[in-house]
Amino acid sequence: MNDILVLKENGSLVKELQANEQAIIYQSLDTTIDHIDLNLKENASLVLLTFNNGTIKDVNLKSTLARGASLTIYNMIISKSDVSLKEEIYVSDKDASVNILNVCLGYEDAKINSFIHIFHNSEYTNSELETYAIAIDKATLTLDNNATIKKGCRKTVVHQKAKGLNLSKESTIKAQPNLYIDEFDVEASHSASVGNINKDELFYLMSRGLPENEARKIVVLGFINPLIDKIQTVNQEARDIKEGILDEFSQKLK
Repeated sequence: MNDILVLKENGSLVKELQANEQAIIYQSLDTTIDHIDLNLKENASLVLLTFNNGTIKDVNLKSTLARGASLTIYNMIISKSDVSLKEEIYVSDKDASVNILNVCLGYEDAKINSFIHIFHNSEYTNSELETYAIAIDKATLTLDNNATIKKGCRKTVVHQKAKGLNLSKESTIKAQPNLYIDEFDVEASHSASVGNINKDELFYLMSRGLPENEARKIVVLGFINPLIDKIQTVNQEARDIKEGILDEFSQKLK
């Protein structure tokens, strides 16, 4: 397994991976990056973790994948202010694949807009996009997930999933899954669900002696922990980032 490169300089990330090159890049919790440009050559592989605690209002990412390239992105957003995330991924040749996982938490008066569009411009390509959102107080979260499959891009596989959890009466989550398909010989699906905290789970924990606020916190962390567990931690810096993200979520759920 590759070492993890931790970004510690503010500004932008421009990265080109050569053929067969592999990289894992994590954004540190105190670094601000607002522009990301990725170019993956043939059979290159990149795992990228981004983090935004509201200090950056607009984050833009663009990426192009050549034949056989693989891109995995973990986006973590925790904010009380307005945040916009825009990602455009161009899957340009056969056997390239994209996997994106977003976890967003908005609190106070936050307005978080997540717009992701994956363009499948070749046959035999794959993408999976999952977005999980938690809204507290008066926060509004908009999850705009998109995938386009051009005509002739047969055997393409696209899956989208959006799940939202409202933790207050005044919070709002809007899920907008969109598939634009101009080819018959493909596999594509999307799903979206938004709801409140599971009352049965809450009741069970409270019946075991936990106060309601602590029970709510455990339920919500159970919602996001399986997602954050996907983050690889092969060195101490990466472990610190993962633990820091979990601590940020935990603090906001008090």
